[in-house]
Formats: sequence, structure tokens, C-alpha cells
Amino acid sequence: MDEAGLEVTARRALLLVVALLRCSQVARIDDDAGLVDAGPPTDAGSRPDAGPLPDGGGVTDAGPTDAGGDLVTGSITWVGCNRISRGDWDSTANPSSANVPELTQTFADLAAMPRPADRFVFTGDLVLGLDTGKSPLDTELAAWAQRFAASAPLPVLAVPGNHEMLVKSGSSEITNDRADAVWLQFVTANGLAPSANGPTTAAPNDDLLTDDQSRFSFSVDVGELHLVLLNTDTPNTNGTSRIGWVPLHWLRRDLAAAQANPAIAHVFVFGHKPLVAPPGETGSDSTIDATLVKPVLDALDATPKVRGYFCAHAHLWNALRLGGTRNLWQVTAGNGGSDLQSAWAAGSPFFGFSELRVHADGRVGVVSHERPFPSPYFSATVAPAVPRAEFVISP
Repeated sequence: MDEAGLEVTARRALLLVVALLRCSQVARIDDDAGLVDAGPPTDAGSRPDAGPLPDGGGVTDAGPTDAGGDLVTGSITWVGCNRISRGDWDSTANPSSANVPELTQTFADLAAMPRPADRFVFTGDLVLGLDTGKSPLDTELAAWAQRFAASAPLPVLAVPGNHEMLVKSGSSEITNDRADAVWLQFVTANGLAPSANGPTTAAPNDDLLTDDQSRFSFSVDVGELHLVLLNTDTPNTNGTSRIGWVPLHWLRRDLAAAQANPAIAHVFVFGHKPLVAPPGETGSDSTIDATLVKPVLDALDATPKVRGYFCAHAHLWNALRLGGTRNLWQVTAGNGGSDLQSAWAAGSPFFGFSELRVHADGRVGVVSHERPFPSPYFSATVAPAVPRAEFVISP
């Protein structure tokens, strides 16, 4: 083992000792906020576990260390889909087209977390977009940055959604060839894509890119965590109607490098569009390009450090298994403030954001931080989010 590997091993051992010491001081487990090794979702859109814990199976939601004494060593939060619907948007009062009350409350909730998250990943559809040309998107993103860029309580990473990358053409969406320059200026000026290590058109250009995508899909290291952000509507030489494209070859190379790096313990992959459509999502654009679904799934499944795929696009919250040898989880958190999918909204819907927690013993869990779905959905009265039961996604 090299020096980097020894350092990581020593650090984990120290964290486990601290966790065990804390565990000895705890007399009970709070069953209302426990950690569960859950099975498949119980119904469309439900958390895999929303009820009481099995005996002795839980840890609470009490901050840097929970009632089970297990130290939380890493925390990555994410959500997507905060933009207002066109018919509800007052562009004079709200030039950003964001659901301002909900995103403001999300940032307040993030600031109030007992154990501050290490990063917040915005998985697309920050603004309404989908307009021809450059200026509407440019105006919306500039207003978003003016309103929110300086108010985020932690470092923010962003990946574009279809509302930033595409444009309406009749009832369909196609590539907006003027959007790339706008998005690049936005993320560069506001530090939302700090790494320029993504794919480019350099030979052999095996991902068939039409321009430099090095800050659209990229990866960053946060301690022992490796975060991969994918543009799921990458412009490509297949034509403007070929949407849902992802840089598969670059992804494979990035995953291989992370797997070989002894300083990296966990890999989280984020994108806007799901790999598998959540229940109720049946449109042709509900997922990434159909020809890429299996190759991407295979790449994730074949990389032992990958812990799952985390996305948005569908306006709901859902967790499902992706199959394959390791049966990884896909967690869709498209409940950031856009009007929710009608079928899901008819049940017990909620706005909020989600959190990936890394524990000292190597477990990785997901916590959904939830607040009521108001009427109208862009209401100025917003309640703080409440963290729900954590469920284990790895190992």
C-alpha cells in the first residue's frame, strides 16, 4: 500500500475509534429518525422506509454524531427542478424564473444543518429557459446569480438540465446551440463548475461532441469523496434532435481513475435526467438517450466505489434499484420547487432537498429533508424542512 492509501486507512481508523467512544455514551436510539437498511420502495415515489426502525438498527438525525454513535464523515446535498412554470411566471417581479421562496428556504435549511454539508449539487432546471436563442436564458441566469449566488451557505456545484440546454420546437425539445456559451459564462463567473476536467472535442472525440464540454460534465474530489456531474443533454454530432446524450467514454475514464485512486473511498454520480424513469414518467425524454442507458448502467455497476446515481428532471422524489450485479440505487430528487408531477402530488407530496451521508464505518445513507407542498406551489409562506428517516444505500 502506498503512502496515500496508508493515510486514508489511518484516518478511517481514527474516525471509528471516535465513533465507538461516542457510542458508549448513548443510552437510547430515537426511532423517529433512524438509519435503515431498506429494500425496494414501498410504492411509487415513497421513501424506502418511512416508519419505525427495527430494534437496534438505527442512528438518529442529531448532527455530526448521531445517537448510535456513528460519526458522519461526509455530507453531500442535492436537488433539482426549482423553476416556475411559464403560466405562473411574472418575469417583471421575478426575472430569475426560480421558485424564490422555496430556494431561499432550502438555503436557510442548509445553513441550519447541525453537521454542515460539504457541498450542494444543483442537478439542473434552475430556470425556465427553453427559449430560442441566447437572451432569455442569459437574463434568467443572470438574475438567478444576482439573487442566490452570494447567499448560498456552502459551496454549490451545478449541472445543466434540459431547461438550460434545450429549446422548444413544436411539442418537442431540441438542442439550443446558443445555450452553451450562456451556461459556461454563468457557471464560470459564479464558481459553480470549479473543475475544467470534463470532455472536449480533442481527438479522438469518441463522445461525438460539438464543442468543449469540460465545465458541463466534470468531476471534483471532496476529501475521500469523488463527485461526477454529467450534462445529460450534451450537444452532439448526431443532430439537434438527439437529446439525452451523455459523454459515456469520458465517464468511463473518469470512473476508472477514481477507482484506481487510493485516496478515494466513495464515488457519487449526478445528472439531471434519470437512467431509469421513475413511476409515472413515460415520455420519450424521461431518461437519457435510450442507446446509452445500458452502457452507463454497466459503467456504474462495474466500478465498485460507485454508490449510486442521483438526479432530478421528474418533479417528484423517488428511490429505485437499477439492477445489475450490485443493484445500485437511483434517487430522483426533482422536488426543489417546480410544480410537482400531478400523480405524485395527489398523494403525500413534499418539497425539499436530499442528503448523502457517509459514515465512519463506511456506510452511505440517504436522508430526504422535506417541507409541505403549498398551494399555490410558489407560495411565499414556506416552512423549514424536516429530515426523514435515513436509509442505507451502501454497502
